[in-house]
Amino acid sequence: MRVALAVVFVFGLLAVPVAPSGAGSSGCGPLDRPETGLQGEVPIADQASGRALQGYDCGLALVGHVALPGASANMAWAGHCAYVATSGSGINVVDVSDAQHPKVTTTLHGPGSDLTIETIATKQIGSRAVLVAGRYGLTAGVPVPAPMDIYDASDCAQPKFLTTFNFPENIHNLTFSPDGSRVYATLPLQAVDVHDPAHPVYLGNLEQQIPQSNLFQQAGVPNASYLAHEVWTSSDGNLLYLGGQTPTFGWFTIADITGWPARKPTVLSQVEGRGHSIRLATINGRTYALHSEESIVGPTAKGCVSPTLNPFAGAAQPWLSDVTDPTRPLMHLSQLTLAINDPANCAREAADGENASVHYHDVDNPQRTTFVMASMWNAGLRIFDVRRPLQPKEVAYFNPGMFLTPSDSGVLDKAWGHVHYDETTGRIWFATQSGGFWVVELEPQLRQQLGLPAVPVLHPNGTAPRPADTIGTPARPAVATQQYYCVIGSVSQ
Repeated sequence: MRVALAVVFVFGLLAVPVAPSGAGSSGCGPLDRPETGLQGEVPIADQASGRALQGYDCGLALVGHVALPGASANMAWAGHCAYVATSGSGINVVDVSDAQHPKVTTTLHGPGSDLTIETIATKQIGSRAVLVAGRYGLTAGVPVPAPMDIYDASDCAQPKFLTTFNFPENIHNLTFSPDGSRVYATLPLQAVDVHDPAHPVYLGNLEQQIPQSNLFQQAGVPNASYLAHEVWTSSDGNLLYLGGQTPTFGWFTIADITGWPARKPTVLSQVEGRGHSIRLATINGRTYALHSEESIVGPTAKGCVSPTLNPFAGAAQPWLSDVTDPTRPLMHLSQLTLAINDPANCAREAADGENASVHYHDVDNPQRTTFVMASMWNAGLRIFDVRRPLQPKEVAYFNPGMFLTPSDSGVLDKAWGHVHYDETTGRIWFATQSGGFWVVELEPQLRQQLGLPAVPVLHPNGTAPRPADTIGTPARPAVATQQYYCVIGSVSQ
């Protein structure tokens, strides 16, 4: 799939001022290899000299790594296992029971699993664990019905295939309800009952039942499958938080689905707001939405282009909005930013050939949130302290940097999937497109800075970010990511 568009690269367009996220990271370990340029930058000089092949880290120490077959995409997890989708060749199952030596146990294939890319989710409650993987699709040009493979992941390293459920319409992102009884799919918003995962039951299309405000008409958005790119739920499962995006308009919807499908949904609020990825956070007793749009991979993903042009141009960076009162959300109170995305640094970002936009993001704990983990493409994994939600601050990062290709040219790695944090160990799991699967740990000085209790760590002084055997090794062949934009709009085959 290719998004058909024409974008003019215009310099000098500025974003609306908001509370910034701080100037950069501090508190690197003695053995860390910090960034040599601006916050979030992989300088062209480092790419030319080979310094970028060594990667960059600060406050996060490498614990374990494994290269993965294919170009890594989105990630889900259950138990001691991660499930890393590829850009078109199945799902790599990674056993992380030995965090220093994660290993691939199998690759899952099926009608939904083979072209999952982003369309993957898991839910574990007690000993019950379910993995779902659907065929990635946009709103046009993809054949339906849309298959979703369902696995019993109780033995997480060897998921057992149960069945393939065919959605009657396109699917894009997948989200479980908190009790694991439902799976929500987006583009359009649909739901399936998975109480018995071997015998799923279609519940209906919520898109057709949630009223759209006149904001849509005013923006010229047709009544179609545009309510949500990704959906998240309240802890009781009764509220849906929907982040939607089109080339001309972004919005944020909160709907009450108590009693659905017997009872129709009720819109509590629907306002202009960035939509693509969405998670909830609880900070100082208040509920916040962590949400963002995305930005295209290419020359227009730069800070000097107005972010109002997202998802086709501009730098996408996460926002915090207060949704404690779901009928009156306080939108865009602060933004989690990187210096490389500042309009003043656009020329450097362009020269570097870098995109430091966010794609997906997660929080350490949705009930008592301390930090945000943001996958920001060529800037890698970024950690933001959000205990003061109006003044978020970046405190750590881990960026594998650049990998060699078979022709010995360089390609900047991309972090763009969801990220997992294990509170008991202080370790983070994530995947990057070229680099594969990574396990990192919060260093002691970072834990102290974040007010977290001390836990045993393997590398109290930090580590170099790249294993030596990855520095001169060609990267795995990568599918051109620009084929896969989560953009709703004009799409051509």
